[in-house]
Amino acid sequence: MALEDEIAQAMIYGNSRPHMVALIVPDAEWLVSWAKECGKSAARLEKLANDKDLHKAIDTAVSRINKRLSNIEKVRKFAIATEAFTIENEQMTPSLKLRRHVVKEVYKDTLEGMY
Repeated sequence: MALEDEIAQAMIYGNSRPHMVALIVPDAEWLVSWAKECGKSAARLEKLANDKDLHKAIDTAVSRINKRLSNIEKVRKFAIATEAFTIENEQMTPSLKLRRHVVKEVYKDTLEGMY
C-alpha cells in the first residue's frame, strides 16, 4: 500500500522537546480496508486507535517517512488520534488548516505521555 493511503493527517509535535512525536489520523478508506483484511470487527477510528495491529501498520509508514528525514526531524513516538481533524470538531479552520492549539489541548495527555 502506498504511504498516502495509510496516513491521512498528522500533527508533528516537539517544540522545545528532546524529540519529535506525532498524532496520526489514518486515512478512512484505508482503515476500512485494513480492518476488513485483518478481520477486525470494527473499522471506526475511535474503536481501533489503541489496536496493536493498527499501530504496527502505521509504524511501518512512519518508519518509511523517517528514512527520508534527518535525525533531528525523525518521529520517535506516535499516537493514533481517536477522531479525524475536522472543521466540525474545531480542530481545523474553514480553509482546512490545522488548529494546533486546539489539537494540543484535546490530546494534551496523549502528547505529554509520549515524553
